Amino acid sequence: MEVKNHNTGEVCILDFKQRGWKASSAFQVIGKVLDNAGKPRWSIGGRWNDKVYARLTPGYEATSVEPTSGSKGGGDQAFLVWESHARPTGIPFNLTPFGVTLNALPEALKPYLPPTDTRLRPDQRAMEDGQYDFAATEKNRVEEKQRATRRVREQNGEDFVPRWFHKTKCSITGEEFWEAIGASDTRRQEIDYWACRAKGDFSRSDDIF
Repeated sequence: MEVKNHNTGEVCILDFKQRGWKASSAFQVIGKVLDNAGKPRWSIGGRWNDKVYARLTPGYEATSVEPTSGSKGGGDQAFLVWESHARPTGIPFNLTPFGVTLNALPEALKPYLPPTDTRLRPDQRAMEDGQYDFAATEKNRVEEKQRATRRVREQNGEDFVPRWFHKTKCSITGEEFWEAIGASDTRRQEIDYWACRAKGDFSRSDDIF
């Protein structure tokens, strides 16, 4: 994985190691941070499912990044940059704390969501509630409904047009990406997602569920 700061030219390169026969080799990640001249500044290492450390290594790459016993993290000593939260108990599918929140639907939030929000998808909600038979039935119904809509669109020669995003190019990298409508074009802000949400008017949304 390469992470680049296009403004400064600094690059972080991470290598996720293939697991070997020993358990100690599992989940290993090592990497380095290069300055805009391509010279090493930091060494990175650890396990992506537990902890990741960094060590200041100007001009060279460290063979070992994780701190030794008694290390206080000063100077060129390794220090903790990321640590995984403990997994919640009693939650199915071994979800992370962040993953658990993705489908949360507080009552106070419902009036602000468009009907296409994935948190309103009935088969997904049923699956989370443990209603597996109903979830399977709803999944088939939703997918058939969306296939039928696509067939009608194809028969009419219509292309699908996203409601809230449009494709544009990044001014820094030149790469294409999906930008929210109205984010950079003030002439279209009256139809962007946040304007519709503020008015409580999601009539532009499709009926997909």
